[in-house]
This record gives sequence, structure tokens and C-alpha cells, in this order.
Amino acid sequence: MNVLDFGCAMGYFSLPLAKMAGNGGNVYCVDIQEKMLDKLKKRAEKAGVAQTIKPLLVGKTYNSKNLKDQIDFTLLFAVVHEVPDKANLFKEVYEMMKSGGKVHFAEPHGHVSPEEFEKSIKLAIAAGFTLSEEKPMKKGLSAFLLK
Repeated sequence: MNVLDFGCAMGYFSLPLAKMAGNGGNVYCVDIQEKMLDKLKKRAEKAGVAQTIKPLLVGKTYNSKNLKDQIDFTLLFAVVHEVPDKANLFKEVYEMMKSGGKVHFAEPHGHVSPEEFEKSIKLAIAAGFTLSEEKPMKKGLSAFLLK
């Protein structure tokens, strides 16, 4: 399985995702801060999943075109509100996803209003995603997006 953890930071979710991706799987960990990716690499070594973790630095080693039609699952957890061009983010993620792929999109209460979350959902749909009826989290602002 190929996974994209966009806005991975130190890999709170990346390491468990790497264990789930299994041997031969990849977790592409994208972040804007090189220090966070350096910490992620050390944590991945310690956890025994360094071969699965693929750190990608925005502006340097991250290029969405290199992952076109390769991603099975994407995690967008508490990150979309930080991205200046949300429409472009959803477009890029859509292009990276395989047909049948799933995105777990969640935003934190307090930082993002329900209205802002709905605007992001509309941008995702405009990029080509379908909104799943399945709710990933019982509370909070979250959705599954399908390609």
C-alpha cells in the first residue's frame, strides 16, 4: 500500500501508517519543515520502519507529479487550514490518488469553523473527489473523500 501523510511533522501518524503499509509499502511524508523530517527519520529508524518512510520536503524533494496515480490512502489531518492554496492541494492530492483511493480529511475545532470546513469540502469536490457518507470520526470536523 502507498500512503501519503501530508503535513506529517515528526510522524505521529506516519510511523503507525508505515507498520500498516507493510513490507513493500511506502509512506510518503510531506512537510514544509526540514527539522521535522529529520526527526521523523530518526524516529522511523528507532521504530524499524525507515525503509517504508519516504520524507519529502516541500520546495525541494516533494513533487506531486512524481506520485501521480500511486497513492492508495492520504491523511490530511489538521493541515489543510495551514495551506495557502487549498484548491491546488486538493487537485494535487486527487492526481496522486489511485482510482478507488481514500482520503481522511480532518481539521481541528477552534482553528477551523464548520463553515470553513465545508468550503474545503467543496474545493475537494471541485477537484474531483466524492464525499463519502461514512464518517471517519464521531466528533469534530472530518470526512472521507473518495476518488
